[in-house]
Amino acid sequence: MPALAEFQEKFKSYTNVLFLNIAFEDHDFDKWKRYIATLKLRSVQLYAEGRFESDAAKAYALEFCPIFMIINRDGTIYSTREQPPEPGTRTEANLRKALAGH
Repeated sequence: MPALAEFQEKFKSYTNVLFLNIAFEDHDFDKWKRYIATLKLRSVQLYAEGRFESDAAKAYALEFCPIFMIINRDGTIYSTREQPPEPGTRTEANLRKALAGH
C-alpha cells in the first residue's frame, strides 16, 4: 500500500477530497485495526461486517474487491472500475477532472 499512501499525499492540500477505504473482510477486526494503524494512511478506514452482504456493498452494488471509485460529495458515482490509485494513473487523471468539475 505504499503507492496508495503516495497517491493520497499528492491530494493532501485538497480540502474537498476524502479517501475512504472500506474493508470487506472476514478477518479478525482487532487484527485488521492493528494492521491499518501500521500503514499511516491519510484516509478514513471502515470495516464492513458481512462482506458483500453489508449495507456499504449493497449501496454501491459491489461484488468483488478491491474496487476503486470516484464518488462526488452528494454520493453520485463519478467513475467506477478505476485503476489502483497510484501517481500517474488514469485514476489520478479522472480525480483531477472530477475536481475541475468535468
